[in-house]
Amino acid sequence: MALLIDETGDLDVEVRDDMLIVYRPGGFDLHDPAVWDRFARIRATVGAKAWTQTDGYSDDRAAPGLSASVGPEGRRLKRSLPRWVWIGIGIAAAAVLVPVGILIAVFSVATSF
Repeated sequence: MALLIDETGDLDVEVRDDMLIVYRPGGFDLHDPAVWDRFARIRATVGAKAWTQTDGYSDDRAAPGLSASVGPEGRRLKRSLPRWVWIGIGIAAAAVLVPVGILIAVFSVATSF
């Protein structure tokens, strides 16, 4: 963790599967050799250390003898909201829009006379 902070303290870092993703708002000037030197340094220090530290990781939900696989419970997080949230949003929207619609209808009828 100290290597990660030392080398990438001003950047955003994400570990996804077997990739170490480094980014920052505004991006990088990929024409600058210093940027590529920094990427190489990050890979050599942080990437190499992370790779060796994860050798001992095992998922006890994985099938026996297959240390690289993940059990069915180890699936990725869902990216959408749960159905009950959408239902709650719909009920809240209806609770606001129906009375407003009724008021508009009443006032439009009242002002037409």
